Amino acid sequence: MAEASGTDLLRIPPLYVRDGIPVFCAHDDYLQNYDQIATDHLDSLDADGINPFMSRDTVDDLEARTVEFALALHPKIDRILDAGVGPGSFLARVPAAEKHGVDVSIGYLQRVKEMGISPVLAKLEDLPYADNSFDMVISTDVLEHVLDFLRASIQLVRILDEGGTLVVRVPYRENLSAYLDLEDYDLVHVRNFDLPSLRVHFEKVLGLEFLGSERLQPHWRGTALGIFEDAIERSLVQEDLEALRDVPGLREFSGAYPTLAEDMDLHLAGLQASDPRRFQLVCAALSRHLTITVAFRKPVGHRFRDSLAHLVGPGQTDVPSEAAPVPGDPILAGIAGLQQRIAALEARHAEDRVANRLKALEQGLGALSRDIGASPERLPAAFTRGPGAAPRPVPKSPSTPRPLRKRLSINGVRRALGL
Repeated sequence: MAEASGTDLLRIPPLYVRDGIPVFCAHDDYLQNYDQIATDHLDSLDADGINPFMSRDTVDDLEARTVEFALALHPKIDRILDAGVGPGSFLARVPAAEKHGVDVSIGYLQRVKEMGISPVLAKLEDLPYADNSFDMVISTDVLEHVLDFLRASIQLVRILDEGGTLVVRVPYRENLSAYLDLEDYDLVHVRNFDLPSLRVHFEKVLGLEFLGSERLQPHWRGTALGIFEDAIERSLVQEDLEALRDVPGLREFSGAYPTLAEDMDLHLAGLQASDPRRFQLVCAALSRHLTITVAFRKPVGHRFRDSLAHLVGPGQTDVPSEAAPVPGDPILAGIAGLQQRIAALEARHAEDRVANRLKALEQGLGALSRDIGASPERLPAAFTRGPGAAPRPVPKSPSTPRPLRKRLSINGVRRALGL
């Protein structure tokens, strides 16, 4: 893969640049929500080193095992993108020649920029990178947040190089009822996943090759999110427990299992306090895994389905960007960015524009010839037969090829108008 800077990988210019970070999307309610989440996250980390959303041990284990999983499939990484980079905890562990991170939170991106990671502020649904830019794309704990899952995953595949590896980590069979009544945030998780749904999506719909998967962190999240979510009746629970009777600690637990889900949560909380080792064994048997990591390869010669063309867009080469950081008011900067985009689009369609102008000139030739008799002073004497005479017509010899006749007509109009 050819060496390129972060700016060279961008196929469109940013709307504006903030603190050295190119920005490609307007600040809407979605970004505002995740700015708040990022602020709470970073403030807690800076204050006491605590992740307010997940324990440090869990984060460390997830990141370490995901890195190990990715490197086993793709040992040498030239250029990697972390799509939803967050505070950069994953990329900090990855050996790669070039590290790039995209996120919707300026707070996260300011942090990873200090770590030497090339930052971009953009939504996954509209990534600004050129096709086939990265030999590895990683997205951990992100796709459950995006509003348009299909469009976002198409973008991840589009920017992945042929033969490259896509690694995705998402919550595993998560019960979303906890996200219906959020107090602090507008949106958090908006979908759940399992292995078959991920494989169907990335293999069958998007045309990738499945490389492997790994479920991580058996995790007790209460009866509402565990395997007993639909088994509150004692008889149903007892059947599940009998099937697990050989697991250490479950024999005592099953004999005294309460009938109410709330009592079960209290019982396990007590077991956690009194016998942490036994609690972990029981949780491993009764719990669902917290996350699942899957990996896919983009085959050589990959093409998206024709039915997805309206989401993928035509194949495009990089559009050089001469956009410089725009200081001052973000609204004015946004306007300047839009003007730059319009200029880039006009450059790409220059040939069509010239063709349209020539056609307009040709169509205007007839009207001009009608008007010229009423205003002969608009033409030099060489183009008139005398005062008030009609303009001399452009010769149209049968032997003159049609394209040449067009050029003669248009050149005559240009000379007549002094162009």
